[in-house]
Amino acid sequence: MNFENILREDLVFTQKHFESKKDAILFLAEQPKEKGYVYEIFTNAVVEREEKYPTGLYLGEINVAIPYTETKHVKQSGMAILTLNKSVILNRMDDPSQTILIHIIFLLAVAELNEYIKFLPKFMDNLPNKKVVKRIYNGKIGILRVLSLAVNKGIAKKEGFYWKLRRLIGTIFYWMIVTSSPKNCKYAENYSYCSLVRSITCL
Repeated sequence: MNFENILREDLVFTQKHFESKKDAILFLAEQPKEKGYVYEIFTNAVVEREEKYPTGLYLGEINVAIPYTETKHVKQSGMAILTLNKSVILNRMDDPSQTILIHIIFLLAVAELNEYIKFLPKFMDNLPNKKVVKRIYNGKIGILRVLSLAVNKGIAKKEGFYWKLRRLIGTIFYWMIVTSSPKNCKYAENYSYCSLVRSITCL
């Protein structure tokens, strides 16, 4: 899947203000629903999954969240992007007992599992790049261009440990989708890796 196919100008919202993570995610999840990209259940499914499996990622100065839900709730793939002029508190994906301040929310709505497989590693590889994240946060225009260039032309730097960590999180995200519960782990191709993911993410 070409990255441009998931980027949509009508799903980009900049410098909005919300009092809580739930308000921010509810707003963002409603946007693809209003435009007919997802099914009616999509909004509730995203909120419920975020409560169960938090997606806050600590990157340093500007932190992000990547809420999502199952492909069965999506008609047409897209990514909704929200930058916040006042950060909201969200639980960390790598340690749900901890909270961080979130400045950008990337909401994934992908219709096919193989699209996740192709898209997530490239997307996650770019999150450690502080220049990319800062451009997205500060950009009132050109956000989609920044993302597209970062992913398709590989401008993200491989920044040692933090890049490797983000790469791992990208892989974990994939396995969280494939193995949505412990019961399904036995069907994964790599059971030992699934067990590791389950232990990290508390699936």
